[in-house]
Amino acid sequence: MKLITAQHHAKFLTDLKENHMVPKGLKPKVTVTTADLPRRLYLRWERAHIDLANVLRDILLEHWEDSMTYLDTEINETYKELEPLCSVEELTTINTLITKACAAKKTDLSQRRTNKERTIRRDTGGSATTKK
Repeated sequence: MKLITAQHHAKFLTDLKENHMVPKGLKPKVTVTTADLPRRLYLRWERAHIDLANVLRDILLEHWEDSMTYLDTEINETYKELEPLCSVEELTTINTLITKACAAKKTDLSQRRTNKERTIRRDTGGSATTKK
């Protein structure tokens, strides 16, 4: 289940990265503290927000990719430990139960992702912010 979650997050963040987007929660909300900031500096301020959001997204993506590698190793080690202790039928039953639970988890995460994507598109006006 943890691997399914990690894969979901990594895929979501990868898709956002490819489309030059970030999740709403990673967008900085630091406002300019002076009212008379020249336009060129205000544009630099906004560019810094975009750059920071992209860096934060990339850090989270790296975390989930590392988690996937770690969890995959843990699953393989656990299987190797179970294999000599269980019959083929027991392993098949365990695998079937895990597969069913993972399918349900994938469906739930897929629905959540659809909702997040709708929110991101709505917040960006339907277009991605491109990195220059």
